[in-house]
Amino acid sequence: IWLMSATGENPLQIIRSGSELSDYLPTWSPDGNTILFNQRHLNARPYVMSVPADDRTDEQGDSFPINIVQIEDLDYSPDGMWLLYEGQDNGENKDILYIPINGNQKIRLTSDDRFDFDPAWRPAAPFP
Repeated sequence: IWLMSATGENPLQIIRSGSELSDYLPTWSPDGNTILFNQRHLNARPYVMSVPADDRTDEQGDSFPINIVQIEDLDYSPDGMWLLYEGQDNGENKDILYIPINGNQKIRLTSDDRFDFDPAWRPAAPFP
């Protein structure tokens, strides 16, 4: 995962996990101090890191405290207090859930027979 200016100048690689892992879907916290991203080896798992940060490896990363087998596509709420994500518990299909930023008490938003994916928060501003 790289940082760079809006014009693509001054690229800086901030996450380099090596050839065994894939880092993807980074998202900034609303305050701009952390980046949340997914990392895949066998199962997806979320990571949080401070920005700017030194290169990190799997052993040095800061794990986010969510105990879920499969979790992907995380997104911060506009106030930075909640995370929205797609998750999978006990071999069930993927549903949309949200959880407080501290990782306690997940709340299921969908529960159906099909995969639900790629959640997003509704913008805080009212629609015209």
